[in-house]
Amino acid sequence: MLYSTPQFLDRLQAHLLIWSVTLLLLLEEDAAMIAFMLS
Repeated sequence: MLYSTPQFLDRLQAHLLIWSVTLLLLLEEDAAMIAFMLS
């Protein structure tokens, strides 16, 4: 069962992009919170 169709790859890439952005936002939020608590 190998899904090597372009559509699947596009969907996979979109999911990875969304996860990356979400993680970046979460990390940024944490960093801002830590900086706020330290200041």
